[in-house]
Amino acid sequence: MKARWSLLALAVFLAGLALVTYALLTPVTLGGGGHMGVSTRTAYEALNLVLAMLGTAMIAVSGTALIAPRMVAGPPSRRSPDMPVTEATTGVAPAPEGEGVRERYVTTEPDDNRLILRLLTGDEREVFRLLVDAGGERLQRDIVADSNMSDAKVSRTLDRLEEKGLVARERRGMGNMVRIAVDRDS
Repeated sequence: MKARWSLLALAVFLAGLALVTYALLTPVTLGGGGHMGVSTRTAYEALNLVLAMLGTAMIAVSGTALIAPRMVAGPPSRRSPDMPVTEATTGVAPAPEGEGVRERYVTTEPDDNRLILRLLTGDEREVFRLLVDAGGERLQRDIVADSNMSDAKVSRTLDRLEEKGLVARERRGMGNMVRIAVDRDS
C-alpha cells in the first residue's frame, strides 16, 4: 500500500514538473517585428501563470509526501493493523455485559501501574504516583503531607480513584491506609 502511494506521489510530482516547464517555455511575443530599432518583448499569459502555480503546488505536496512520508502518514502504530485489540494489547478489558461503558484494568504489575499513570491526569496521577513510588501502600495523611493538596482534595481524588477501581482504603486507627487495588471482578 505504501508503494502505491509513493508511485502516486511520484506521478503527481512529475506532472507538476511538466506543468511548470510548459508554462515557462511557452511565452507570448509582444511588440514590433524586430526591425528598425523596435525590439521584441515576450510575456506570459494568465494561463501560463496559473499553470506554473498549479504545477508548483503539485511539486510541493508530492515532494513532501515522497521526502517525509511519516509527516503525511502520521506516527507509526505500535500495534499492527491486523492485530486484534485485546486485554494483552491494551492492558484494559471491556466491562462485562450489562455494566455500561466502564472499563477495568486487568493486572497490577509494575508495568501496568506505569500504564495506569499514563491514562490518569492531574491530581489522580499525582496521588497514584505517590502510591506506586511507595510500593503500592501508603497512609492517607502521608499522601497529604507529600503532595501539594489539602486533606479534602486528596480525599476527593481518592474517591474518584476508588470509583474507577484503582485504589482501596482501609480504616487504620485515626486514619486510612490506601492501597493500589485494581478491580478485577467488576
